[in-house]
Parts: sequence; C-alpha cells; structure tokens
Amino acid sequence: MTTRFKLLILGAIISLGLIIGVVLSSDHFASEPSPQLFYDLVSDHLKAFQKEDFSSAYAMTSGNLRRAVSEPQFAALMKQYGLDTLDYRFVEFGPFLCKGNRAEMDINGISGKNGSLFFRYYFVRESGKWKVESFQLCSEPRRPLRQVRKST
Repeated sequence: MTTRFKLLILGAIISLGLIIGVVLSSDHFASEPSPQLFYDLVSDHLKAFQKEDFSSAYAMTSGNLRRAVSEPQFAALMKQYGLDTLDYRFVEFGPFLCKGNRAEMDINGISGKNGSLFFRYYFVRESGKWKVESFQLCSEPRRPLRQVRKST
C-alpha cells in the first residue's frame, strides 16, 4: 500500500465518521417527547393561574411571547380573561401533535362560569426545554379525544 492510498483511506474513514456524527446529532433522529412532559407543563401553568402566580406562569412562556408582552401586561390579560377564577381540579388533556421543535395540545373540561372551556396550547422547544408559545380559548374541542389524562 502506498502512502497516498493510506491517506485516502484515512480521509474517507474520517469523513464517514463526521457524516455519521452529524446525522446522529441532528433532530431528525431525536425521539418524540413524552405526552407526560406536556401534561406536566400545562398542569403547572394552570396551577400558577389558579394561585394568581402570574410570574411563574410567565416564566413558562417562550422568549417570543415574553418579547411581545411584558409580565405586567401578561398578568393583566390573564385576569381580564378570568383565568385566575377557573376551576382546574378536573382537566382532560386531549391528544398532542409534535413536529420537530413545535407541538400543540388541546385541553378540555376546565370549568368556567359558562360550563366547560377548551384551550389549545402551542409549545416551542428553546435551548432543549419546552415552553408555552401561546394558548387560546376555543369554543369546542378541535378533534375527538383519543388520549385522555385527567388531572385532579
């Protein structure tokens, strides 16, 4: 074997190793997060509202949301919509969808003044941690419940 051939083989092995390393470290092969992670995040978010701990609820939100809305504005909006007065003892978590660094989940059965309420939560992964990107009040669940976990 010539030196040139040995260097060529060594270069091919190093290149192959780099390619495998890049592929294995990419999000393409990252496992989908467990629904439990989202259940816990939403439960903590709702409990913070119930305790009127808007600072904790605000800390669970994404950087984009925090740049758009200040903490005092966030607290005022949550009070305006009555999120501090809802009964969060019985909550049904609907199915969640996850694609890459974004996910969403329907939350059903929160008791309000006018019956059950439905929320849609949107999440984003920032620096490896999932955060609440936004959430909205819905008039009805978007899709039938298939995966349901009740929170008490």
